[in-house]
Amino acid sequence: SHSAVNPQRVRIDGETYLGDQLIQAKDSMIPDRITKIAAGEHHMVALTQSGRVWAWGRNESGQLGNGNQSDQGYAVPVLAGEQSTYVCDECGAIHYSVPSSGKCVCGGESFTRSPYLEKIIGLAAGTSHTLALTDGGRVWSWGSHQYGQLGARQYPDNIKSTTPVQVKGYLAQGSLENVVKVAAGGHSSAALLRDGSIWAWGRNDAGQLGQGKDAPTRITLATQVKAGQQYHSSFREDPDETKKLYLQEIV
Repeated sequence: SHSAVNPQRVRIDGETYLGDQLIQAKDSMIPDRITKIAAGEHHMVALTQSGRVWAWGRNESGQLGNGNQSDQGYAVPVLAGEQSTYVCDECGAIHYSVPSSGKCVCGGESFTRSPYLEKIIGLAAGTSHTLALTDGGRVWSWGSHQYGQLGARQYPDNIKSTTPVQVKGYLAQGSLENVVKVAAGGHSSAALLRDGSIWAWGRNDAGQLGQGKDAPTRITLATQVKAGQQYHSSFREDPDETKKLYLQEIV
């Protein structure tokens, strides 16, 4: 059968349930429990307490982030892709770079680049793409980029990424930063920034990116959502954008 009437606990193999897999924590190994989940159209993702992401289900666009396009009946870990993090071989602590002192807080001096996406605190899943938010306020994406929903670079139509790529900032300058929440529609993506502004990218044929009626139907880079002609204390004017109004301070 290709369906289940009753709830089934997700597994990573024939013997181990997702959330029971062990991770290193100082001097012991502990289960890496699940803290958040998200569901796309035919795939699902889960975030563990260690900050890693697992995914399962359909994978024709690489939305599972495991480096291929094969469907997965068991949960698989999302690979690092373009992210670089380093794990202390002694205590398992994860760093964005090797400490300048050459030592971890535990005193360990040996580090290994992690093969997995790390330090994630938030998730979102679209029809065939996935978003992940790091504890540093940046966003990673993988899967279909047919409508620009990865927000990573100027890909042509129908290009996919089977491993995480970083969402770029306005006009592709650096990366999108200070993000506190991410969300995904069918083929579009959005991010809430710490200053209350909302940025969106991807499919826009029905105006789902909030850019007005004359905007392109496909926007591949993060663009701030406009507020239309409404005037309210929760809106602000941006002098660098010819006095257009933007949604602001949405919490």
